Amino acid sequence: MAPAGGSDSSAELIYGLHAVREALRAGTRPLQRLLMPRPHRQIAELAQLATARQVPRHPHPPPAVQTTAPGGATH
Repeated sequence: MAPAGGSDSSAELIYGLHAVREALRAGTRPLQRLLMPRPHRQIAELAQLATARQVPRHPHPPPAVQTTAPGGATH
C-alpha cells in the first residue's frame, strides 16, 4: 500500500500488489511511503522499487492494512 503524494489529510491510497508496483515503476506521482504488510518475495520487489525511488518503507501488520484500506486484500 502506498499513500500518494499530497498532505496526509487529502492523501490518495494506492493498494494492491500490481497497482503499487506500477505506480513505483512509472514514477509519475509522488509517493509518501510504502506500507508493507509482511515479508514476501513479491513484497521484496516493491521494497527494492521503493528504495530506488526514495520512498520510505514502513512495516504495517495485515489487520492494520484492512483498517487503512477496507476491502483491500492482505494476502
